[in-house]
Amino acid sequence: MAPTLVLGILSSALGIGLLYWIGKRKFERTTPFGTQGFSNYNQRLAVPFIERIGRILGRLLLILGVLFLLAYWWQGKQKGKAAQAKTTAPKHAFLQKPPVSKCVSFKGISLA
Repeated sequence: MAPTLVLGILSSALGIGLLYWIGKRKFERTTPFGTQGFSNYNQRLAVPFIERIGRILGRLLLILGVLFLLAYWWQGKQKGKAAQAKTTAPKHAFLQKPPVSKCVSFKGISLA
C-alpha cells in the first residue's frame, strides 16, 4: 500500500476520533440545565483549555488526512496518464510511414 494512502487514512481516522471523543466528554459533562459540571475550579480552567487544543489538533489531523488522500489520488491520476502515454506512443517513430502529400499541379506540370 502507498504511504500517502496509509497516512491519509490514519490521520483522518485519528482526527475524527479525537473530535468525537472530545465532543462526547463535553456532552456527558453537561447537566440537564445546560451547564457543565466540574468537581473543582482547577478542572474548570484546565479542561476547556485542553479540549480547545485537542479540537484544533483534531481538525488539523483531519485536514492533513484529506490532503494526503488528495495527494494519493493525484499520484494515481499521474501514473495513469503516464501509462496511457507510454502505450499510445510509438516505439520507433522512424518506422512509421511519412504523411502522404497531395499532388499539386501547376499549368499541367505535376509537382509530386
